[in-house]
Amino acid sequence: MINIDFSGMLQAYEVDVSIETTNTGSNGGYDEETGEWTPSTPPTSVKEDFRAVVLPYTQNELYQAAGRLTSQSRKMITNRVIETKSTITCGTNKYSVEGVTDYTNFSNFCEYELKWVSAFDNLL
Repeated sequence: MINIDFSGMLQAYEVDVSIETTNTGSNGGYDEETGEWTPSTPPTSVKEDFRAVVLPYTQNELYQAAGRLTSQSRKMITNRVIETKSTITCGTNKYSVEGVTDYTNFSNFCEYELKWVSAFDNLL
């Protein structure tokens, strides 16, 4: 199958975004194989800047989503592999990666569904 390279076309529409991935850490415990104590590790967070295309959903796409998407939701197109539940910052808005559509069978990018994260979600 022929892979089509869209990176040149997408480059004109890319904006600066950053991704924050969190490693949940571990509680510690005894190793099942050796029986030795393994200490707990705290959660860690890694932030990385990159460029991607971030687009709003059309009114038709919002209607067809039946309430799953809102007008604050976005779709992001990039050639990077991103895990779901990662946090994306674009401008002053934060989004959570909720889904992925993989086009790598015939191209070099994936489309990610971004859900807007409310400023009040991080309280408490």
